[in-house]
Amino acid sequence: MADSSASALVGITAANAAQLRDDATATAWHLEEEALAARATNTARAAQLQQEATLLKDAAATQERVRVAANALSKERAQAGNQEAQAATIRERLRLEAAPGSDPEDGNDDSISFEATVVAHLQS
Repeated sequence: MADSSASALVGITAANAAQLRDDATATAWHLEEEALAARATNTARAAQLQQEATLLKDAAATQERVRVAANALSKERAQAGNQEAQAATIRERLRLEAAPGSDPEDGNDDSISFEATVVAHLQS
């Protein structure tokens, strides 16, 4: 009877070992599938992050171009304001020179020369 108990115990142990081996194999396959899925997800996420990084770099470059253009526009506006002030000063001087009581023959050559100088300056 001892032989049959020992033989039954060996049979149970062998069955348990086979079950454990099968469970371990199934777990290994499951872990490998999870690892492959995680790797695929990581690869896709890395590609997405790379695209986002490229977009951010492009946006930063565009923002810098806009900043430079805004500075140039500000300078142009200031220059235009200065030219408008100069033109107003010249118009006022010409208006005063052409005012009644001033002699149109007196200083006419100087006025034409002055106008030519002003026009040349404004065009530059």
